[in-house]
Amino acid sequence: MRLTHNRKTTSIGTGYSVPQKYWDDKNRRIRTSFQGFENVTRVNNQIEKEKSRALDIVTKLNDKGQLRYASIAQVKNSIVISKSSIQSVFGYTQKLINDLLEKNKIGNARSYRNVLREIKKFRNNRDLSFAELNYDFLNRLEKAYLARGNSENGLAVYMRTIRAIYNKAIKDGIAEKEAYPFESYRIKTKPTKKRAITYEAIQKIANLKLKENDPLFETRNIFLLSFYLMGAPFINVAFLKMENIVDGRIQYKRKKTGRF
Repeated sequence: MRLTHNRKTTSIGTGYSVPQKYWDDKNRRIRTSFQGFENVTRVNNQIEKEKSRALDIVTKLNDKGQLRYASIAQVKNSIVISKSSIQSVFGYTQKLINDLLEKNKIGNARSYRNVLREIKKFRNNRDLSFAELNYDFLNRLEKAYLARGNSENGLAVYMRTIRAIYNKAIKDGIAEKEAYPFESYRIKTKPTKKRAITYEAIQKIANLKLKENDPLFETRNIFLLSFYLMGAPFINVAFLKMENIVDGRIQYKRKKTGRF
């Protein structure tokens, strides 16, 4: 299928191929004389069905006001994705995990994988569509999770990740915005009990007499540096260089946000 949008053209495969002499270019059909398929008429009907489905997706994008500002790659992606198995929650989440791993976003990939594992456990490995991931489903998932003695804050982490997955699915045309369950479902959290280390304990760590060849020497120093930098994450400390020292102060961009 040829797709043209904003004066750019691309193609989408149908999954079928025939020698050129068996293609009726005028009627856009496979000639019935082709013997490579058990039923040529059925294949032609399937191709027509795929064309209609693609046109329906483009029409929906236009009705939602998304077509005008979408790139041709995004339009093609909407058509290709909706055709594949990743329109299911399991399949789509796994695709997101794979994409994150390719981008080396290991932490996010781990969060998505944990959520997928939790949903699979709740569903006994039975896949579901995004239409089934509704307000009632979220409530039942919540009850099952808390019934196992887990905390509300742990549940909130999972639910925020599910919300992120659903939002991405809406952008990719996999889920319907009208069915968005988080308009009704509210993610609940409780204040976390303070677990700060005491001033005396910090002093003991700082005053430890360690030799430079002791494996704990660098560990202690990195911990203290992180502490002195107001709890700087380890990845930011690990990437510090001498040029990060400016006028006697340490300046750096956070790896997570890109902000100073």
